[in-house]
Amino acid sequence: MASTIPGLFRTLLDLGRVSNLPTVWTNVLLGWFVSGGPWSVELGFLIIAVSFLYIGGMMMNDVVDAEWDREHAPDRPIPSGRIRKQDVEKTVLGLVVAGGFVAHSVAGASLYLCIALTLAIGLYNWLHKRWAGSVLIMGACRALVILLAASAAPLQEVRFAPSTTIVLLACASLLYIAGLTLFARYEHLSRDEAQHGAKWKLRLGGLLLTLPVLYPLFTSRSLPGDALTYASIGIAVIAIWAWISKVRRTFREAIPQGVSLALAGICLYDAAALFFVDRLASGLALGCFGLTLLLQKKISAT
Repeated sequence: MASTIPGLFRTLLDLGRVSNLPTVWTNVLLGWFVSGGPWSVELGFLIIAVSFLYIGGMMMNDVVDAEWDREHAPDRPIPSGRIRKQDVEKTVLGLVVAGGFVAHSVAGASLYLCIALTLAIGLYNWLHKRWAGSVLIMGACRALVILLAASAAPLQEVRFAPSTTIVLLACASLLYIAGLTLFARYEHLSRDEAQHGAKWKLRLGGLLLTLPVLYPLFTSRSLPGDALTYASIGIAVIAIWAWISKVRRTFREAIPQGVSLALAGICLYDAAALFFVDRLASGLALGCFGLTLLLQKKISAT
């Protein structure tokens, strides 16, 4: 298939949903710094590794959904003929293998968590059109990113044992992404059609979307209970709630746009949590929030 380089590059960006890539970077920052990780080259390698796994997982989604997309989303890269399915399959394999290798062998992340994340990515892509409960597997993918980053951060000789804070953040992330994915399952329908067919699921999804307000409470647990800490927690919670409210209003108007904003919000929530751990990392995560919103204007988020 003939293709110009710029056209092929654009196709790869669409396949990898790279507009949401900064949300994965902030998940890595969250797991790493909450676990006491320093600013180091290993953190950079870990971000690269997880980026490979994320892009590979997104491309795998298009491979698995190729036939479904021919009927429901013919403008996607594979059914539209912009790229061959076989080429995407080879790219997926290379990205997943490279991501797992760099995460474990270079960044020092737990081998078991690398395997678990890879399996979760594959399992979600295989089941997401077959089983409604697969939204929990999608959430597990994000939770495993946080745990993976945490496993690479501690300088300890014993087997990785996540802190209570990391476990709480991972669980809240799992449920938030599950709620977001509940909405995403109906993005090809109009709001009225989705409400008619799955009203209770969307209400559950809306409830799960509120969980990030707990992030600042989790990461500030060990700080002194003074006025400055309480004021910072209050500001962080208000900022998160304001964005969640905007997301929920958008969902009532158009589900795809709501999904995009909910994904971008991950960076904001991580920034609020990181504020109580590492201010520079928090500022970087906030920058990723703006970058995600900017990229979503150029590249489809879903």
